[in-house]
Amino acid sequence: MSSLANARGPAGAGPVFAAPAKSARHVMFLMCKTDCNDGIFSYCMTLAAGLKEQGCKVYFVTSRISAAGADAERVGQLDRLCDEVLCVPGLGSRPKLSHWREIRAFMRRNAVDSVNVHGLGMILWGRLLSLFARVPVLATYHPSFHAGKADIVGRTRASLSLPARAIVSAFAVDSIVVLSEETRQQVMAECPPVARRVRKVVGAIDEGRFRPPTPEQRRAAREQLDIAEDEFICLQVGRLSWNKGIDLVVQATRMASARLDRPVRTIFVGSGGGEEEREIRDYAFQSEADHALFRFDGFKTDVLSYYRASDAFILPSRVEGYGLVVVEGMATGLVPIRTPGGGAADQIEDGETGLLVDFEDTEGLADAIIRLSDETERERLSQGAMRKARREFTKQAQARSILSLFDEGSGKAPSLA
Repeated sequence: MSSLANARGPAGAGPVFAAPAKSARHVMFLMCKTDCNDGIFSYCMTLAAGLKEQGCKVYFVTSRISAAGADAERVGQLDRLCDEVLCVPGLGSRPKLSHWREIRAFMRRNAVDSVNVHGLGMILWGRLLSLFARVPVLATYHPSFHAGKADIVGRTRASLSLPARAIVSAFAVDSIVVLSEETRQQVMAECPPVARRVRKVVGAIDEGRFRPPTPEQRRAAREQLDIAEDEFICLQVGRLSWNKGIDLVVQATRMASARLDRPVRTIFVGSGGGEEEREIRDYAFQSEADHALFRFDGFKTDVLSYYRASDAFILPSRVEGYGLVVVEGMATGLVPIRTPGGGAADQIEDGETGLLVDFEDTEGLADAIIRLSDETERERLSQGAMRKARREFTKQAQARSILSLFDEGSGKAPSLA
């Protein structure tokens, strides 16, 4: 039966390197709400898979699970990767006694000895569990930023609000996990009292799934998606938002198309807010010729065929937390073009594993597209991107790093009394 049906309602500041965990753990993920279509869910399921491969048990606690539009395979990850799922209606960032009792009973029943809260809004829960359940607790920060075009142009980073900084500093858990070097530096600067607890564990992918396609798989993907053999395809996957630099991609695609003697097209896979999405589509389709340059394919639960069919992954975000889709593309052989936002320092060795372009630089984006239209150069960069993805962004390395943080903990002996 599906989880949706049977859910019962002193560390340094640097990155963590994978090390053997002391023992298999019973790990509980705790988050306010769960959307099976978003990147946080993907992150959690990849981490869960890595933990399971290390011999751990994984438990999942949330207020509710949203699966609208998600396919059965994606929703089914909860059943396959989590030993038990508990839904606590009304669970939020402020602990309630009734919720505390239910979660503690769940922890005792399953001998939970490690907790990973997701979202800094849940850090108070993490602190209480650290103090009273006496288990090591990690809080993973998943930054996000949404704003209209007028508010986002010119922004290059998101900041924690003053109340959030105070809460994070006052209710610190054993480690605050961030996914990128940029976010690590940000949180350390904004929350000095807990700077030494901020640890980087880069986001990972299932390298068994995201692999370079065979020529036959690439041809089949192009045929499935109605892409001509001679088209150069740029791909962007994610929320349709001005923050993702879609206006820059549109301008750069037009510029590159005018300079190349082969068809160029950019495909956007994702959806957004109603009004913002309409504004973006109107911006892209200003003439009849634009319909040959851009495709908006909407939200897709499975994007593997798009990775296989494309030539470059383009993400000129203004504010970015990490960009896990960039790593997915790299693992399948796509060369990333991105701005130096969150995740870029960990993902891109400029000119070796991808191309970095300055914020708001449409000409630079167009030049990067044209550079990758050269098959020899694209193949060289593709090989570098694949090697880096398979060397540094594996779920096994991610899981071992998380387990090493649990092992460090704060020296507390687990207690389930």
